[in-house]
Amino acid sequence: MPVDIRKTCDESSTDHDAVEELMAALRHPHAVFGSAADPDVFARCEMADWDAIGAALKNALDQYDVSATDVLAMLRLAGEFMRHHEIRLDGYPWVCTQRDEEGFWVCYRIHTSLGYRHLVTWEDRFDDLLDSRGIDLEGFRLQFASAGPR
Repeated sequence: MPVDIRKTCDESSTDHDAVEELMAALRHPHAVFGSAADPDVFARCEMADWDAIGAALKNALDQYDVSATDVLAMLRLAGEFMRHHEIRLDGYPWVCTQRDEEGFWVCYRIHTSLGYRHLVTWEDRFDDLLDSRGIDLEGFRLQFASAGPR
């Protein structure tokens, strides 16, 4: 069966654009968290090179067949959740890669204004929201954390 190169290129371009948009949202949390994040807050990553973290993110998403668009939608849902419950970011988000026996994945750790006791409760509530919407994005984990460095 012949391959439609135009379609393949269009999908590749769209996928590349979605990854770029996701990377921008990860790097500048105000873009998705709105009033829950100060405009001057930006994410840090374990690698000084954001291109390297972008490649790692793409690899993790490809491994689990998850789209950047789906991850971006989950981040936007997290932003709505945090604004609705008046939970603010408190510190720079942290992007890191993890490898375990199941594979390779990316973690986006959001430092919040919540203390540890409340943090677990609100993270569970967000997980319940994801479950109720059938959102299970292997390869990408959003994690709430208590206040972090600024």
